[in-house]
Amino acid sequence: MPGSPPGAPFPLTAVVAQHDAGPSWTIDTLSRLGRTALPLRIHILIGSDADRAVVEKALGEDIGLGNGHRIGFGSLMPDTWSTPLATVVAPGQRFVEGTLERHVQRVADHPEVTVSLTTHAGWEQVPSPGHGRWLPEVGPETTSGVVDGRSLAEALLVSGGDPTPVPTVVVVRTSCLDRGILPHPWSDRGESGPRLAEWYRFVVGLLTQGPGWIDPEPGVDAPPPEGGRALWERWPAVVAAARELGLLDRPDDPSRSVVGWTRRAAALLSAEPETDRAPGDAGAGNLAAAAVVRWHDLSAEEAALEAPLPLHVALVGPEATPMTAVSGQVPVERITTVGRPPGDPEADREVRALIAASERPVVVLHGDERLEVGDRSQLLAWLADGIPRTDARITTPAGPEPRLFPAGPEVVPVRGTPSDPPLLHSVRAVPADLAAEHDWLPRSGGARPQPLHTFVVVAPGYTTRHGGIVALHRLCDRLNAIGYDAFLHPIGFSHEIRPDWLTPLLRGRSARDMVAIYPETVSGNELGADRVVRWLLNRPGRIHGNSMDEGPDDLVVTFSDQVSDQHPVVSVPLIDPQAFFPKDRRGTGSLLWIGKGTLPPGFDRSNARLITNDWPRNRLHFGRVLRSADVLYTCDWLTSVIDEALMCATPVVLIGDQEWSRDEIVMRPGMAWEDGDLDRARAEVGEYYARCVDGAASVDASVEEFVQLVNHHFDPVPTSHVGLLG
Repeated sequence: MPGSPPGAPFPLTAVVAQHDAGPSWTIDTLSRLGRTALPLRIHILIGSDADRAVVEKALGEDIGLGNGHRIGFGSLMPDTWSTPLATVVAPGQRFVEGTLERHVQRVADHPEVTVSLTTHAGWEQVPSPGHGRWLPEVGPETTSGVVDGRSLAEALLVSGGDPTPVPTVVVVRTSCLDRGILPHPWSDRGESGPRLAEWYRFVVGLLTQGPGWIDPEPGVDAPPPEGGRALWERWPAVVAAARELGLLDRPDDPSRSVVGWTRRAAALLSAEPETDRAPGDAGAGNLAAAAVVRWHDLSAEEAALEAPLPLHVALVGPEATPMTAVSGQVPVERITTVGRPPGDPEADREVRALIAASERPVVVLHGDERLEVGDRSQLLAWLADGIPRTDARITTPAGPEPRLFPAGPEVVPVRGTPSDPPLLHSVRAVPADLAAEHDWLPRSGGARPQPLHTFVVVAPGYTTRHGGIVALHRLCDRLNAIGYDAFLHPIGFSHEIRPDWLTPLLRGRSARDMVAIYPETVSGNELGADRVVRWLLNRPGRIHGNSMDEGPDDLVVTFSDQVSDQHPVVSVPLIDPQAFFPKDRRGTGSLLWIGKGTLPPGFDRSNARLITNDWPRNRLHFGRVLRSADVLYTCDWLTSVIDEALMCATPVVLIGDQEWSRDEIVMRPGMAWEDGDLDRARAEVGEYYARCVDGAASVDASVEEFVQLVNHHFDPVPTSHVGLLG
């Protein structure tokens, strides 16, 4: 196999990602790469042993690769990079010689450049103004150069959707790579790894670190796209607007740049003539609407950061520490310390006098508590509506208690309050030493009563976007929390874990004597474990199209009867009640989630905000959006989005058709079919939150039953062997 003399410099690691293109594409790409003047460390990403044999045979022959490169094979991306630059060459079009030299030279000339990208020529083989570039030139006299990656990332995020076309060659400084792993887009044929949108978000993340360079020439040979005008052809006007607003010259002010740019982008997109769009292209109106939504969100957050809450906090306790914004407390308009212990009659009298004299509603906290606001907009709206002339309960470490009182002399006493005061969900009292990011399920601990007590859960990196992934990580966490030993074996390119959960990585330990737990999306038994559990989080083949390839002795369990009524149910809570909790006032408008479903042709989405995998941007934001709406329409009938909406007391309407029949769907309080009773769903949706919180209290007992099921199914290991496992 071709090699290189010891000590030769390797400025670039080139990953040739074959995907489903076949060995002929890989051989052709290697031949073209081999003629580059740069010494390369080439990593061939190929999963099939048969394809690898074909490529290795070709490398032993004369394919013009030369002897100045080092070559290796692998089924995964390199964990570490030994060169200052890395690149991925993906299939789709034929790679053009000279592209890498151009990239490397550009990055060398501009040390501030983070990432450099190349795409195909677009509509024409020969580049022309406005066509064939991921970011078209700003003016006719400018055909290349360095652009601020932060502004480019803003343009990508606001435009929405997947990139069209996908960058086929990406060169990035390895110092910018997240944990040394460079993702790349996979095919849609069931391969593990990030989908296009996830890879796309990674590129956006790199761009936000600083300037990026867009190749002004096509780096691949490609025919014109088959249909639809490339979305990025609108970018000349976008870039012109960004320069006019000074965004490219003010990289140190990203938050206000995003707000200003988004507002202008919305106007530009909405002004595009209707006849200038090809069939299938995303409508300018939808893009403008998404941009406006983002702009309003950002504007609201900016305003919220500047104004303290219109509340008066009474901090009761002899050792009370004054609340300050510097200490991470929620800023309020006024704070008064009562230096007596809670429950002391004199403290009650002081608090009543404070309430009578206050011009703002009063929240009573104990000295060892702090104020936590789960949804600022809900709280402000509730206050603006006018507080009833009674107290209100909020959640405290001791449970719901009357702690929020209207201002003025005509108030009810602190003690002897009405029997059923309203419960306000958007604000709560929590222990002062509780971290901002904390788990809502307690650690119980315990012994190991079962011979089989060591587990490994196979799962993609943690993300809140997929309920099945959350379930896998949560099961690993709860196994550890109740006293067993459980590890996580990440698959794909993300090794993300949730820091406040107990999910240690396997990190090279042998899993043979462990109980391996695979989701239904994984085929075979890659860890070689002697005992295998298959956990059906969805119907097998529903997501990736692959079979589980289970063994005859594997234990198959299901997440719910909706997935399968033929296997034991193993369920864990997926919804975080700290982010998804009931609204305090009725929402307005509607939301739409398509997910794994299909939007019915006749559905009117003009007044519905579309939820995507990119918006809302995190679970806290998602909870606020769900609470703000009156109803959620979903084309996906089996998704955690339904439960998240119900937890927020937002009714859910199931629309369209799916492979599921209506009889297979368990209708929870607050759910309705599109031809059903929405008013009844609104009336019942408030029951769901309490039911879920009560059910979550029994999760550890359910996990213990799962462990007993595992031990009953498999032959227990000898006691002496158990000690080695621990």
